[in-house]
Amino acid sequence: MKGIFRIIIYFGFRLDIKVIKEYFYIIYVRFD
Repeated sequence: MKGIFRIIIYFGFRLDIKVIKEYFYIIYVRFD
């Protein structure tokens, strides 16, 4: 059970990083 939660948290964390990178990319392009 802990392994499943760990996988969910891991993928959720990776998804958050992807979204943050996209936001930073949009901001960088907008202010370039």
